[in-house]
Amino acid sequence: MDQRPRQEKPRAEAKEGGSRSKHDPGLKRLFSHRRMVADLLRLLPEGLTEGLDLSTLRRLPAEHVGEALRSRRSDMPWRIDFVSPDGSPAGGGVTRFLIEGSSAKGVSPPSPASPSLPAAEHAETCLLLVEFQSTVDPRMAERMQEYAAMLRGDLAREGRVRGPGGGPPLLLPLVVYNGRRPWTAPVELGAGMVGLPTRLAEIQPKFQYELLEVWRFDRDALALGLQGDASGVNFALAHFALENATAEGLPTAMAAVARLLKAEGELDLAESFGMWVEGVLEPRLGVRLPSLTEMMEEPPMLAETLDEWAEEKFRLGQAEGMERGRFKGRAEGERALLLRQAKRRFGADVAEALSDLIEDVGDFDRLAEVGDLVIDCATGSELLARADRA
Repeated sequence: MDQRPRQEKPRAEAKEGGSRSKHDPGLKRLFSHRRMVADLLRLLPEGLTEGLDLSTLRRLPAEHVGEALRSRRSDMPWRIDFVSPDGSPAGGGVTRFLIEGSSAKGVSPPSPASPSLPAAEHAETCLLLVEFQSTVDPRMAERMQEYAAMLRGDLAREGRVRGPGGGPPLLLPLVVYNGRRPWTAPVELGAGMVGLPTRLAEIQPKFQYELLEVWRFDRDALALGLQGDASGVNFALAHFALENATAEGLPTAMAAVARLLKAEGELDLAESFGMWVEGVLEPRLGVRLPSLTEMMEEPPMLAETLDEWAEEKFRLGQAEGMERGRFKGRAEGERALLLRQAKRRFGADVAEALSDLIEDVGDFDRLAEVGDLVIDCATGSELLARADRA
């Protein structure tokens, strides 16, 4: 059960479009930093990242990714050197933080970097494919398989990367889900396929991705993200804590992140965090926030800004609340109509998936576009794919 306190969302409906439109670019900017990606991998089970030298993380440049792949709305692929289990230590280390239902204990601090490895094009390689999702996509396994196949094909044609034994590079497909509801889509391609002849079932395509659900991190885990522990600072966890902070807890959270960024000397990362705050948190709260770089110098500024915002919000009072309620009620009616139409055309499962996609949409033009798709699309899969891009 998600025990996190819910975020207060003043003026969220009026600003939903702006926040949503900047959310993906803000995340991509944040996770273009090697430190963020390495810290994200440190949140995964240890056995999954064993043998990966995190000190060798590097983004694949544009010329390594084919035209078809570049046209997708996918996040950037990375490559990591894989150290065969011959006793050589893998760099970077792996830290496990408290997740609901697991141990609260971390492990020892990151191990030293690996000894020198051969040139990148000769090292055994693992390809990291990361997708950030705010809604549940029933076709996620199929999408990730397509993404992996295109990337592997592009790199195979170059002949510059290989996996163990000279075969294709290893894959680490990862979906990071920050939605409020549990992830319900299958993580394995063909999951639930029953009743096939044994031999036919054996030759079906096999593919599985790792899922990281942010909602499963409880308050103690998120607090570690804002404090650090004996294993060090994890900025991916700090980002999750900042994104899930309440309006009341935001001053403390931002001050903590600013302190960690300053202590670690991560000035470039601080700038990217600041862009994410400006593109996501400010529209969500309806308030102008100091940049994190300012917070690194003058932490009290944020608390003063939020105090002023709270006073303004109180003065606006009941009239604004009533107007917001009317707006919200109309949007809920539009969504209910769309879901009823989708259920009649494509069935309850498609309607439920569409509900996740449009749950927080308050922009009537976008809802109208989805309504047109319900009529125009020939299949439920097409509807969900196009609605996700709308």
